Amino acid sequence: DGKLTTHDDFVPAMVSGTEQEFDRVIHDMFNANLDETMTTVGQQMVSDMYFLQYFAIKGTIALAHNFYSSPNWMADPPCDDNGDELPLMFHLNTDKVRNEFGGADKPAVMNEWFTALNDRRNRCNPVTAATPEEYAQKFLVPLGTNKFVESLWMHWDCVHSGCTPTEEQQAQEELIKSAVDKDGNPVTLVRLGRQFEFEGTLGRRERRVREEDLHKLW
Repeated sequence: DGKLTTHDDFVPAMVSGTEQEFDRVIHDMFNANLDETMTTVGQQMVSDMYFLQYFAIKGTIALAHNFYSSPNWMADPPCDDNGDELPLMFHLNTDKVRNEFGGADKPAVMNEWFTALNDRRNRCNPVTAATPEEYAQKFLVPLGTNKFVESLWMHWDCVHSGCTPTEEQQAQEELIKSAVDKDGNPVTLVRLGRQFEFEGTLGRRERRVREEDLHKLW
């Protein structure tokens, strides 16, 4: 309906909306109460990402989970339960490249992953879109449309937050385990990364992942 929507939770990696919606949100950021915003989201660093998280809490923007966007969790090959290739979108910031992949040369790491993923996704059925409209209909969909991609995201979020899986999340795990390649062979979900020594809340979560073998499916 044109409402400003972030398609990787509240991370502004892929955002859609009308021109009027983008203009509205820009003005909302400018006019927002900074202290209230930072207190609500539990952060100190001022960032467009945290403004969007605040607006999502307030219900003034929409959220979706349309892309498989965590490179330290990988389906090999990256197919869903129908054998179709997953829509991939990764955040490869400098810290992640160094700590997850053990590399200092960010462009080289990105090119290596780009090449490897293109090779592996050939084991899946291709998902194509001839026009922007067709692309939006396939990939930029409301929550509840692509249950497999959403299950991957919820699994990632639960493990990183140290949650206790609910019955719904256990069902999501079974859905993830049902992934196959284009020939019907089972797909493996693997935990990647070489070291996990981040600071703050994320660091505590990552240390728990490492110490308690939470890198395995629940």
